[in-house]
Amino acid sequence: MQESGGPSREHYQAFIDVLRRDADTALAAVRLVLAQPGITSQMVDNLNGMIHLRALLTDVFLVDEMLRPDADHPLHTPPDDADSPPATS
Repeated sequence: MQESGGPSREHYQAFIDVLRRDADTALAAVRLVLAQPGITSQMVDNLNGMIHLRALLTDVFLVDEMLRPDADHPLHTPPDDADSPPATS
């Protein structure tokens, strides 16, 4: 990625640190539920709704989108200039 003009290694490492924290937090919640003598549908619903689990899933989706080989977009698309009229085809 860096050779193609993508973000530097530090940007990736910073995000990997976030991913690791989110994974550790989500894992703690899953382990807590699994440690119960019985798992109710309410526990599963609450686990599914946890912001920590959703954060981990969002992290993974973001990485997947950036790394997918069939992406039909460039590595970086600069934002449109707000003062310019929209481009037309």
